[in-house]
Amino acid sequence: MEITASTGKYADDSPQWRSELGALYRELESRAGRVALRSGETQEGHRGTTEAVIIALGSSGAITAAVTCFRLWLDRDKTRTLDVEWTDPDETRHHLRLTGENIDRQSFQALAEAIGRALEGR
Repeated sequence: MEITASTGKYADDSPQWRSELGALYRELESRAGRVALRSGETQEGHRGTTEAVIIALGSSGAITAAVTCFRLWLDRDKTRTLDVEWTDPDETRHHLRLTGENIDRQSFQALAEAIGRALEGR
């Protein structure tokens, strides 16, 4: 699973934003297991580069933990967004955008179930 975080509140290279991203990464690693960072992508309309978090989710517990982290992190600031991407067993790529403005348990449950199904086929 690959997660890219963004915000409308801070520039990508803001020390405060970097601190908030660091908190997300530490929480994900603590709850869901090892994470890896991929950086250096420049996005149009952004002042810095974005970082993507790569999480290898091997169990339903790790999926639930990651989704819980996403929900809690987005709930702290309504300007935050997480783009979540994953590939299922038939190599279909999926994308879901989660925002702090539109947090609902149903969306997070759907995400957990979809990723769980993808893992089952591997």
